[in-house]
Amino acid sequence: MGDQKKPFVAETEDRVTDKERLPESGGCIFFNEKGIRMNKDKTFLVIAEKPSVSLAIAQVLGKYEKMNGYVQGDGFICSWCLGHLAEYAVPEEYDPRYRNWKLADLPIFPQEWKLEVIKEHMKQFRVLEGLLNRRDVAFVSNACDSGREGELVFHRVYALSKSRIPVKRLWINSLEDKAIRDGLRGMKDDAEYRKLLDAAQCRAQADWLIGMNGTRAFSTTYFKKLNIGRVMTPTLSMIAERQEAIDGFQKEPYYKVILEADGIRAVSDNFEDEEAARSLAEKCSGSDAVVIEVNRQTRTKQPPRLYDLTSLQREANRVFGYTAKTTLDYAQKLYEAKYITYPRTDSCFISAEMEDSVRELAALVHDAVPGISRLPLGTGFNRLVNDEKVSDHHAILPTSAIRDREETASIPEGSSNVLLLICIRLLESIADPFVYDDIKVALLCGDTLFHAAGRRTRQEGFKVFSGKNFSFMKYRQATIADFLEEDDQEDKTAQGFSGLLADGLREGVSIGGMQSRYEKRFTEPPRPYMEDTLLAAMENAGKADFDEETERKGLGTPATRASIIEHLISCGYVERKGRKLLATQDGMELISVMPDYLKSPDLTSDWENKLLQVEKGNLKAGSFMEEIRELVNRILMDCRDVPDEERRCLKQFEEAGTCPICGNPVLIGSRSYFCSGKDCRFVIWKDLAFLRSMKKQVDDEMAAQLLANGEVKVDNLYSAKKDKYFSAKLVMEIIDDKPEYSLEFPKREKKGKKKIKSRWE
Repeated sequence: MGDQKKPFVAETEDRVTDKERLPESGGCIFFNEKGIRMNKDKTFLVIAEKPSVSLAIAQVLGKYEKMNGYVQGDGFICSWCLGHLAEYAVPEEYDPRYRNWKLADLPIFPQEWKLEVIKEHMKQFRVLEGLLNRRDVAFVSNACDSGREGELVFHRVYALSKSRIPVKRLWINSLEDKAIRDGLRGMKDDAEYRKLLDAAQCRAQADWLIGMNGTRAFSTTYFKKLNIGRVMTPTLSMIAERQEAIDGFQKEPYYKVILEADGIRAVSDNFEDEEAARSLAEKCSGSDAVVIEVNRQTRTKQPPRLYDLTSLQREANRVFGYTAKTTLDYAQKLYEAKYITYPRTDSCFISAEMEDSVRELAALVHDAVPGISRLPLGTGFNRLVNDEKVSDHHAILPTSAIRDREETASIPEGSSNVLLLICIRLLESIADPFVYDDIKVALLCGDTLFHAAGRRTRQEGFKVFSGKNFSFMKYRQATIADFLEEDDQEDKTAQGFSGLLADGLREGVSIGGMQSRYEKRFTEPPRPYMEDTLLAAMENAGKADFDEETERKGLGTPATRASIIEHLISCGYVERKGRKLLATQDGMELISVMPDYLKSPDLTSDWENKLLQVEKGNLKAGSFMEEIRELVNRILMDCRDVPDEERRCLKQFEEAGTCPICGNPVLIGSRSYFCSGKDCRFVIWKDLAFLRSMKKQVDDEMAAQLLANGEVKVDNLYSAKKDKYFSAKLVMEIIDDKPEYSLEFPKREKKGKKKIKSRWE
């Protein structure tokens, strides 16, 4: 379009060299009265990922005034990125021919990766570009989120700005003032995070290569837009396979006989024959049942671990019905408001050096959450500590900010509920184990065995928090009614007697006056995925193929799984029905044509582990990317081998006419009119470049006439030069097996000229 500006593009993501970095001694760096590194003669620039984080840092640094896109104080400037300001350029930025999707043009492997500023964020980028190139700035601190994505967010902006100033890294787990001060004191040289950036770039480039090449390859092969993703596709496959199992399920009846007397409820094994179940029920009615076995086992259930992001999202979905994205949004708001620590973590533990501070925090939470102080405060802090399982960030914890009850009472409901989960989980995790007797009883009645099960609590432990009503909200009863886990729910429904009643049950005891009946039941299909169970499936995908020492398994990371689910929904491959996640017809069709290696979670979970090895410096980035290129080539080879008869399996296309090159039917697609011949590259684009400046697109009638006659009269063509509309004849000629277009005007037609029926005759 004439009024659109060409996006800002940089050719590379180069960073400053070690020689250009600020020496560790700092030269003009010193500690001010707050103990923060500052520059006496020049300015210290901080760039965070979000405005709220930047302002939290600025408040610690000192007084400041608001400017356009940043704040400035005595010796410091704080600005922000608004999330990703830039992304990898689309294929047509590398070569205009990629504007048209053709299998023959693939693969697309950029020699140098180009970055493109996102149009709506251009204003803020220009602010950062100016700040990064100010002469009074001594060095910049990367204060973007502490993880892979934060590295990528900052260094894309840094590369596009062409700045050469030294970079330091501010790595924090909380936005509390003390955490920020400690982080500022302990800023490290940016070179120490190079491997983390390598892993982030590998992940982003792998997703681009597979997404751009795979989507174009499968879309052009099957004549339908098919979005392919490194993590998205195997995730969709899991949902589609579950959907297929549900749709193909045939329910079958079975029967159970139930005995009840004196508070005992026992059930038989399954009967396939209804008459046999009825006969047994009649036989047992009014009869005695003899206890032939009582099995008592004392079991101990350990307290749950602290939350990482995935387990928090699962629990919030199960308890409140929040989606993974909603929970992440609430957690992010709590983090920015200083109520919790960094939420995008994959660890459920704390480091040894944090144990004392967490003891103080637990006592504070115990007093701060309404209704909790009357319950016992646990002492199992040693279970929380595991230095080997804390890499970038520790588990999610509340902060000391919750001590202000007036403030916490004003937190909006969604965020308040998530904060409550986090607080309760801290107290649960340090509580005593839940200890109970698991009691199973076998009874004989009518020459048939019946079974009953019960439970007797010995030590309530962390279960003391179950079923209690807690809330930070002033005028609302808590919505948390039950913290029981799924296995406990199953035990609860299976209970056949109370634990106290079990004391009187001994082998040989006879129970008289049994009431009996039989029930008809049906086998049940697999349950559809909810976000709780899908997140668990993503987290554990491929787990069986790795040893216990493997640090990360599964599809995606805790920080990306919510966006993967949302992307599947936005693409139309998955839909939400209540809490259920169901595959759509388009989703089922996409999976039906995917090769097994793209659907399998094993390959993708293996890549997640390799990205972690890149992050730790145990695997070279080049080796990882070579595997991705090999996969792209395999995808293209498979698409080129698809037989002609399978290429139209996903959609019945209407025909627009006959191909002027090979004679095969030309089909009507969503973006073009394309030849159905496998080796023919003929296409008429609906958004035809020749007509774009004239504000006209090709419609079905125009395409039919072009194919039949090689020409069509077109009205309402726009002339920018004359600022008016006109009519002309659009002419299509085939030159070197490619369509070429021109305009003919009525005045050029000679009288008496015989009109040819078709240019192809």
